[in-house]
Amino acid sequence: MPKHIRDWLSWLIKLRIVVVTTLLGVSLGLESVFVQDQSLTRLFQIIIASYLVSFIHYVLLRFSSRYVLQAYVQTFCDQLMIFSIIYVTGGIDSYFSFLYLLSIIMSSILLYRKGALITATASSMLTVAQYLVIQQGLLPLTAYAPIEIRNVKFIIATNVFAFYAVAYLSSQLSESLRKTGSELEDRQGKLANLQAFNENIINSMRGGLCTTNLDGFVTLLNKSACEITGYNPERIIGAHVNKVFGFSEHERQSDNLPFRFEKGIMNANGEEIYLGFTVSPLLVEHNRQIGYVYTFQDLTEIRKLEQQIRQKDRMVAMGRMAAGIAHEIRNPLTAISGSFHLLKTELALNPDQLKLMENISLETKRLYKIITDFLSYAKPIAFSPGRVDLKRLTRDTVDLLRNSPELTVRHKIEYSFDAKNSLHCQADPDLIKQVFWNLCNNAVKAMPGGGTLSISLENTQRGEVAVNFRDTGGGLTKEEQERIFEPFESSFNGGTGLGLSIVLQIIEAHHGSIKVASAKGAGTTFQITLPKEMSQPEVEKCPTC
Repeated sequence: MPKHIRDWLSWLIKLRIVVVTTLLGVSLGLESVFVQDQSLTRLFQIIIASYLVSFIHYVLLRFSSRYVLQAYVQTFCDQLMIFSIIYVTGGIDSYFSFLYLLSIIMSSILLYRKGALITATASSMLTVAQYLVIQQGLLPLTAYAPIEIRNVKFIIATNVFAFYAVAYLSSQLSESLRKTGSELEDRQGKLANLQAFNENIINSMRGGLCTTNLDGFVTLLNKSACEITGYNPERIIGAHVNKVFGFSEHERQSDNLPFRFEKGIMNANGEEIYLGFTVSPLLVEHNRQIGYVYTFQDLTEIRKLEQQIRQKDRMVAMGRMAAGIAHEIRNPLTAISGSFHLLKTELALNPDQLKLMENISLETKRLYKIITDFLSYAKPIAFSPGRVDLKRLTRDTVDLLRNSPELTVRHKIEYSFDAKNSLHCQADPDLIKQVFWNLCNNAVKAMPGGGTLSISLENTQRGEVAVNFRDTGGGLTKEEQERIFEPFESSFNGGTGLGLSIVLQIIEAHHGSIKVASAKGAGTTFQITLPKEMSQPEVEKCPTC
């Protein structure tokens, strides 16, 4: 309400300036009609006073919030101004009597029916008073006052009737406008609240939401969709959905809506993410379709967990099989190996036979090693966790690696860590050392012609310790990365393919994680993450051990 009055007060000031400016122009154009310069001077004084009063009203409007009082003051000042203009331009027979009507109309807008009636009454009183004071000689006649006014009562009555008629009609109109304006503001408020509510719902969704028109151009992207894809909405809105998500025409449109599909896409950072989409028609009134609605969830982590579970199931099955095979084979193999050595010492063999016997001995030892690794993989991991200094453990592993015969002068080892912060975790030092040695040894084997092994330790934001092993070897393909922790998957000659499987078991038993990042020809990085504190692990019993 106050803001409504303030806006109309501003318009009243502008209207007053327009009226007095027009009056000034008319006065200058009709200057030859004036018979007394004194009347012209008075009119100019009234116009200048009106400019000054308008300026004062403008200042008050900026620095005062008592708008209703200002409305009454401006109306009162306008009445005095109109009275003065009519007096110097002919009295009640002046052509400017219509200005009272403008004042009444503005009062009905500002102060509604009450203000319009008050202004109409004041206008009537001023009209009658002006005639009376001139007739009584209290005010002198002006050059524009007629020498003889006929039908004065009729003119006054006509003006008074016009004042009240305009007051009634304008107040009715202003009341109707006010009611309509209030309803419109109420509906606009409800609409704004509804829009804000809908926007809050859309932006509070955990899943991504994208809408397009019938041609497939994006019209809306919610907050979760931006977070999942990494795209800025200003960049996506207006683009075609096929380019944003890499859809085919079959995936974008289907005869049976809604329908669901899963797809891998590249996010704004160039990383591959896996999303589950549901496509539905965007309908308005009368079930008229105006576009499509795409809702999607980020399934990347779920997909990784599914792969890990499938890998773990395969490893468990393989471990049980390995345990059974090892128990069935190792004891006879031990007897065969012993008998073989006994025969070797008692028989006289020629060089070819001796070489053949040596090959049999080596293969027997290799087979025995494989079976031993099977048992290591299959049996439960038993360890005693304690507080481990990973800096010292890594340094000891590096010192041991430097004495390895597989390390040559063409190999370089770089070791870095955060010297200011503690890098401790709760773990079994022997098992963690076994993990570090296995990864370092694999890194050296991956660089037969030489290269650099970089080892770094750091604290993560989640309160864990991360250890990175990076080599500059030939790297791995995507398929090799997916199978690297599976048993019997080895890229080295003579390897059993159980080393990394055992590494994964040890890390998972410590409630940690291991990740591999590699590209063919760009080296490989293994990242181990270990919690600083862990509960006592539950060791699953091996039924065959």
